[in-house]
Amino acid sequence: MYEIGSNYSRDRALADGVLIDVTEIVRDCRAEIPYPTAVSAGLWNHPLIERDPNKVRDAIERGVRSWIDAGRPAAGTFVNPVPMWVQEQPRSLDPELHFLQLTMVVQPCEASVAVVTFLVDDESADFRCPRPPGGALYLM
Repeated sequence: MYEIGSNYSRDRALADGVLIDVTEIVRDCRAEIPYPTAVSAGLWNHPLIERDPNKVRDAIERGVRSWIDAGRPAAGTFVNPVPMWVQEQPRSLDPELHFLQLTMVVQPCEASVAVVTFLVDDESADFRCPRPPGGALYLM
């Protein structure tokens, strides 16, 4: 978990590795997210994701249901439990079902209509802080 102050911008978080840009990974997925997209380092390094771009794409495709149901708005926070099948051993025929709690944060942004950030588990966005131009994310 990262403690980020009120002057910490999205661009700085991307540069520092606190956020990982996955725009290209999700560009052609069924979720059809038309905005720059990032995941938190917590999600990227999560044991169910393991820095695997295919697992990131799968989780995001499953994690956008409430956003799609809301009409794909350019602002808001949407929470979805995401089922992830995990094969505990490479030759196991019985994968286990785990759930990953994804939070999708869609923020207005001057550089584009919006930016999207996916958080996991106990991470959260704090919008009480002033945001610099270009968007910002504050984790608590």
